Amino acid sequence: MLYQRWQLRGAGALVTRDRRQYDFETKLEIVRRHVNGESGRVLAEEYDLPSPTTVANWTVIYRRDGEDGLRPKRRGRPPTDRGDSPDEKRARDLRFWSRQRVSDSRSRRRFIPARPSRVL
Repeated sequence: MLYQRWQLRGAGALVTRDRRQYDFETKLEIVRRHVNGESGRVLAEEYDLPSPTTVANWTVIYRRDGEDGLRPKRRGRPPTDRGDSPDEKRARDLRFWSRQRVSDSRSRRRFIPARPSRVL
């Protein structure tokens, strides 16, 4: 991959570039041209892509998932729904505090010396 970048950019291949986001229409145009036989290197040069591998990756995604695969996707953790009713919130809090008390009592027991009657 580094060799392909070197061929495409020369010494600029070793410089870190900012990650760019490409819109759906641009990706689709590049992929369609690549599927029709244009070289990935020529397309990467023309559209200032990091490497020809980017074109190849988009083409694989296009063939596997179709046009929807090239659309932008939501990133990160999905939002949580905090629209709980007061009863659900109270039940969740009770479960948490019950678990907390159990773990606290267990940790306290570790420091209490065992009585002879408790030893098996």
